[in-house]
Amino acid sequence: MLLVRNNYAVKLPRNSNVQSYIEVVTNAARFDCQSWKKSYLPLVPLPRNQDEVISILQTIYRIHDNGRSCGGEDAFKYLIGELVENIYEHSEFSSSWVMAQAYERGGHMDICFFDDGITINGCFRKHGMGYERDSEAIRGAIEGVTTKGEGRGYGLNSNVAIFTTGMKGAIFIVSGQGAVEIQRDSFIEYDLEKTYELPGTLITVRIPYPARVVNIYDYLEK
Repeated sequence: MLLVRNNYAVKLPRNSNVQSYIEVVTNAARFDCQSWKKSYLPLVPLPRNQDEVISILQTIYRIHDNGRSCGGEDAFKYLIGELVENIYEHSEFSSSWVMAQAYERGGHMDICFFDDGITINGCFRKHGMGYERDSEAIRGAIEGVTTKGEGRGYGLNSNVAIFTTGMKGAIFIVSGQGAVEIQRDSFIEYDLEKTYELPGTLITVRIPYPARVVNIYDYLEK
């Protein structure tokens, strides 16, 4: 069974409960930034114009109490803002999406971003810094290799440190034929076959709920 939305189709599993969940979280047509009061954000497309994304970000902040239970307001807004900034600055996407949900019973919150852009390694290649394997490129970005100029942000490495060490959360990144899974004490790297290549980049973060307040300046590059 296929669930068809605006310009994409989702093959639904047989489990009726899972079907219902997918139908709900992919129904962005009923999403309104101003009136949305649910504890989750459905799969919402990011606008091509970055100036228009602020209403979506404000919705994410509002439904999660401005991050007060997710590492503190400064850390939460910084992290979400940086992930979105990287999409607009580097990915060259045609389509990009975000969804989020807090699982209070499960004790965590998930936020996921996807773009169909040039991938992390594609961005490095564009700047003459490409890696042989996409997983190496992801690792390089996490370890601080960046195409940004002086004074243009701190890069993915600081974000990962705040999520995993500061908030004691986890992050999963898939880009092209590479993937990494990072937790506080583990780093698992995957090389994907061509069949499973992702045409773009997906970043999913899992934050303990509630997470202790984090001072982001302890993790930013000096």
